[in-house]
Amino acid sequence: MLISSLKRSFDWKEYGWFPVLFLCWVVSIIIVNPFHEFPLNDDWSYSKTVLNLYENGVLRFEDWLGMPLITQVFWGSLFCIPCGFSFTALRISTLVLGFIGLVATYHLVREFSENRKVSLMFTLIIAANPLFFSLSNSFMTDVPFYAFYILSLLFYLKNLKSKKVIYLIAGVLMSILATLIRQTGILLPASVFIYSLLIYYKSDKKLIFKYLISLLIVTGSLLLYNQWLDLTGRTPEFYRTLPEIQNWGFFIREKAWLIFTRSGMILNEMGFWFFPFLIIATKYNIAGIKKNVKWVAIISVIFLIPLIRTNAMVPSGNIFNILELGPLLLADTYIFEENRDIFSYSSVTLFFRLVSMLGGILLIVNLLSNILQVFSRNKSYGQSQKMLFTLSFIIMLSYFGVYVLSYTYFDRYMISFFGIFIFLLFPFSIKSLKLSRRSVVLTYTFIIILWLFSMAATRDYFSWNEARWEAAGSLMKEGISPSKIDGGHEFNGWYGADLNIFGQWDTGSYDYFITFGKLDGFECVDSYQYKLLLHPGEHRLFVCKKGNGAGIQ
Repeated sequence: MLISSLKRSFDWKEYGWFPVLFLCWVVSIIIVNPFHEFPLNDDWSYSKTVLNLYENGVLRFEDWLGMPLITQVFWGSLFCIPCGFSFTALRISTLVLGFIGLVATYHLVREFSENRKVSLMFTLIIAANPLFFSLSNSFMTDVPFYAFYILSLLFYLKNLKSKKVIYLIAGVLMSILATLIRQTGILLPASVFIYSLLIYYKSDKKLIFKYLISLLIVTGSLLLYNQWLDLTGRTPEFYRTLPEIQNWGFFIREKAWLIFTRSGMILNEMGFWFFPFLIIATKYNIAGIKKNVKWVAIISVIFLIPLIRTNAMVPSGNIFNILELGPLLLADTYIFEENRDIFSYSSVTLFFRLVSMLGGILLIVNLLSNILQVFSRNKSYGQSQKMLFTLSFIIMLSYFGVYVLSYTYFDRYMISFFGIFIFLLFPFSIKSLKLSRRSVVLTYTFIIILWLFSMAATRDYFSWNEARWEAAGSLMKEGISPSKIDGGHEFNGWYGADLNIFGQWDTGSYDYFITFGKLDGFECVDSYQYKLLLHPGEHRLFVCKKGNGAGIQ
């Protein structure tokens, strides 16, 4: 009786996607099994802050931190309450935010699209993305930031449509939470303010004032937090304000090269991740492309040069490395620059680069065509169409500007572009977008392949990391101090090594090294086997002891 009642009351047409998405998310987590007690990538430093807060009730940040992080620290601490501090609890906290971010993404697209299938497909292609999926199984800041950032964007857009104050308040609150994870969260309210200034400077000065106040509130929150860090002596050594994220010390020539290479890599990789949607967009935008073919062709040349020039440089690294996810941060790969190609295959790399280039070309053509149409004087385009594209374009430019000139650039930064990407591709057809059966089959095939890869590669990442920590644990059980064990970036950072801004360390004080391969001048004293789904066969990590002839750097 109860089940029958629920079936009648539940609108499966409108909300049937939710259990599908939830089931996919849970099953993929079970397959990956991320519940291990060791840190990954940079999250050792974030986890340490949570540990200090939970066990000692003290907020103490690692000097290696470069972002505010405070939102994520308190969020992670909540998940430690039931069973105490653990890396498992912290990963669960990120997986929950990852799912919230996906739900928000669906509602964001659904707000402007009459097609539920399109909203679900776009959400699933983000869920299946190796960057998003792998980082969801960690305590890195990228996915938590995305969740609050996309919620903020959803509420801001709702406010622009309805003018209801409650949505503006919610948008500001989510922006504050995002900004107190990573400084770049402030770019969203700044983009909304710039948009209002450009569009409503004559017709609605009150609305402009509201968005100015919202920007000032978010900015003030970050400034107050920075001031609190300074006054309490908690500012990490490598902490940077938003202007300091940019490397202003570069010469003009170096800046131009950064813009050239990083823009090319972003075009290549975004072209791959959203390849099916780019094909669909080209079909829907073909009339506009033909109409503006002269200008599209001329301007495209400017962007095709970096696209082609940097194609051989992708993947740009950190998370996605063709048939492997996650950085290889052991001493031999990261410091000595050996054994870096142990998981690479030239044929797969070639395929990735070819698809990336084709996708990048389609991205350039579609984006330029849409820009020319939206900013033309053609009055046939609705206000909501122009609003979506213009705001998304401003957001894209703001994050693009920060990322191409920052001290560091990693592929995971592209997650900031994911939520708005569909509005840049379909500014005119998003509301009534209908997909052919062939397009649906193509997109879902791509999603399934991508998700299977993400699950297998993320599981493999945990597999060799488990072997690494097993090797380090065995050495410590033998009475060897962690200060004498080079277990790689995560292990060394967790046990208090002095890391530079790039996460590298001086290897001179270590006696034992855990490596992917044997090293000349080192004695191999032990090895630990691990299995990989994407690379069948026997794989081992080696425990190498420093010899007299070791070439330590």
